[in-house]
Amino acid sequence: MGLLYLIVCAIKHPHGQLRYREIWLWGSLICQGLVLLASPRDCFGFKQGADCTPPVAGFAVVVVLYFIALMGFLITLRIEPAKTQG
Repeated sequence: MGLLYLIVCAIKHPHGQLRYREIWLWGSLICQGLVLLASPRDCFGFKQGADCTPPVAGFAVVVVLYFIALMGFLITLRIEPAKTQG
């Protein structure tokens, strides 16, 4: 969804300058990594019948933080029109 938004904005303003707040970018990247680390997984077949699923509450918290960081990044994302010389 975010990538689609960037593509549409880039098509509308082909010579524009992309502006964003770096803190939101790094926050969303860190949270995305945490989502991957905390995602529930199944170990059936590795250890027959062993439960390898981490606590679901921890995963839910990380997902909520990821969505907050992603929305913050997308809200602060701006494309400034190219400056005309004149």
